[in-house]
Amino acid sequence: MSDILKKPLKLLSSMKFGVAILIVLSISSIAGTVIPQGREASYYLSAYGEGFKAFTDLLQLDRVYSSWWFVSLVVLLLINLLFCSITRLPSVIREVRKVQEPDRKRGTEVRTQLDSEVTDRLIRELGFRKINRRADEGGTWAWSERNRTGPLGSWLLHLGILVVIVAYYVGRTTGFETFVYGIPGTSHRILDTGYTLSILDFDIELRQDYTVNQYISDVRVDGPQGSSSKTGRIIVNGPMRVGGMSIYQSGTGWALEATLEKSGAVVSRKTIYQSEVYEEGDIALYYMSFYPDFTVINGNPATLSPLPKNPKFVYAVYYKGQMVMMDAASPGEEIRFLEYTFRAESPTMFTYLQIVRDPALLWVSTGGALMVIGAMLAFFFQPKEIVTYTSKGVTKVWGWSRRNQAIFTEDIRQAVKSVSGGA
Repeated sequence: MSDILKKPLKLLSSMKFGVAILIVLSISSIAGTVIPQGREASYYLSAYGEGFKAFTDLLQLDRVYSSWWFVSLVVLLLINLLFCSITRLPSVIREVRKVQEPDRKRGTEVRTQLDSEVTDRLIRELGFRKINRRADEGGTWAWSERNRTGPLGSWLLHLGILVVIVAYYVGRTTGFETFVYGIPGTSHRILDTGYTLSILDFDIELRQDYTVNQYISDVRVDGPQGSSSKTGRIIVNGPMRVGGMSIYQSGTGWALEATLEKSGAVVSRKTIYQSEVYEEGDIALYYMSFYPDFTVINGNPATLSPLPKNPKFVYAVYYKGQMVMMDAASPGEEIRFLEYTFRAESPTMFTYLQIVRDPALLWVSTGGALMVIGAMLAFFFQPKEIVTYTSKGVTKVWGWSRRNQAIFTEDIRQAVKSVSGGA
């Protein structure tokens, strides 16, 4: 291979290069956390001004994780991990499969005049099992090793990271996460999947102290063009799975049936949910929050229980984009402004559902398992060797550990004292 290719390949397979990319990715992720992602252009213009918006557009800071430069960094990291894994695998395999030969130059000698009769006891005292022996003209070698698979740890850890990153991006490009909410009787299309979710019923189980025991949603999911239909119950920590999707119980709230009149004539009717705005022309009603058992504590609205004993909702009315009034009203109470009248009644609890499709979940789990196994091998299964040489009834001991040599040497000293009766 020519020198022209060797240098870039060496860089791509360098661990330092991989660490540098990880640091840059970590710093870049801060921008993706601080700057809201996926908003409309008008939001960034009003929030940050013309100059910073141009900078945001240039570096795609409004969609950091899918920007060209972030994806390029991830691709470089993947190539680095792949090259590191490929180039290191032969040496790792050689180290794992290597046949040990006794070598007193490797490791640290523990000076002792140990009797030959207790050599095997010493080796087993240190956790070694299989003992190899070989005789020469001067005496007898005895040696053992353990945790030969330890060098695989860091390799499996790198492989696991590689699998997780690839699976994550596959999941991001082929999967989705969305939310739907509604009262019983409503139906929702699930993005462009062709599936339709219908909410059949919703209930909340309360304990005697009015705390929530369980949220229960009964739903039906119909496949594309009626190809399939599945009815199921969704509870917290008990999702429904259909069509490669998982549907989770995420939350709840109160919906109201609202009517808008103008000069006594009905303009429109609709179901409004908490935090929604009911807008028609110049007038709008912002439904802020609902209090089933309304009271005021320290000047702030609150609820005494989750039961609709004295229900009220807090609202704000906007006219031509300006807030003109804000108050609390009971269901059915008229809210008047100029020739307009709002009326919101029939409070009903609605369910809030999270829908996730992640085709890469199995691969992410596999990568995570590889990382755990790799970390266990790397930190808790470090290769160790012990070598003894017996000559004229006296045994000398050498010990070697891939890591923490000083600790292993001290373990040998303590084991020598134990098997020799403290001498």
